[in-house]
Amino acid sequence: VEVTRASEAPGTAEEAKAFDLAEGRYDVILIGDVSPRMLTSVRPTILNEIKALVLDRGVGLIMTAGGYSLGGTNGIGGGWQGTPVGDLLPVKLPPAPPILPNEVTPVSMIPTFTPVPV
Repeated sequence: VEVTRASEAPGTAEEAKAFDLAEGRYDVILIGDVSPRMLTSVRPTILNEIKALVLDRGVGLIMTAGGYSLGGTNGIGGGWQGTPVGDLLPVKLPPAPPILPNEVTPVSMIPTFTPVPV
């Protein structure tokens, strides 16, 4: 089952049904670059439901990094610290999203492969 959600706006009844975890059987739940509010705006209890699936039924949990996931990003929100799902993660999340530097250090790509003439 794949469900995509990229908004913190209230969800529709159809979205709420898609987020009803009690009706499905899961081996793994994969949470991409979304904030907790993107999920709870559709189904307020979903974070507790995910935690119960992981702890009580042995469902795996994977969270990928991004601007909204893990600790979030200053200015765009996010941050899973202090949520039921954040409590499951094997990392220490910051209490507030990190502040990004004003300037980004440029990275140079240097080729390390030299083709051999044939």
